Amino acid sequence: PKSQWWEITSRLSFKKKSTNNFTRDKEILRTWQVTKLIKREPIPMPLRAKIWSVSSGASEIRKNHGEDYYQELLAQAREKKDHPEYLEMFREIRQDIRRSLPSVLGSTGRRKLSNVLKAYCMRNPNA
Repeated sequence: PKSQWWEITSRLSFKKKSTNNFTRDKEILRTWQVTKLIKREPIPMPLRAKIWSVSSGASEIRKNHGEDYYQELLAQAREKKDHPEYLEMFREIRQDIRRSLPSVLGSTGRRKLSNVLKAYCMRNPNA
């Protein structure tokens, strides 16, 4: 039988531009049915990116800041890599990634996680 996740994602409006749609989509993903389903059944791989994009707010951020926002944040991180204010932050990221799930994350996974954390630091420097 096909997963219930497919039916749920069919109700989401991923491509629509209205902020109301982002709010509505988040509300759909926060219903008690979805909460019960997530405990019972994993999200199918082809749907994970879409569901996490909506539930994390990334879809809304992309709409507000543009599709290249993540790449822009990474470019900022590269520009600031030797800036004294960011040296300690980036050192901590490297150190934490080496300690975090070393047998699970390969070099590609560590690089991707490092990029996400650096982009997050650019977006929220006080975090």
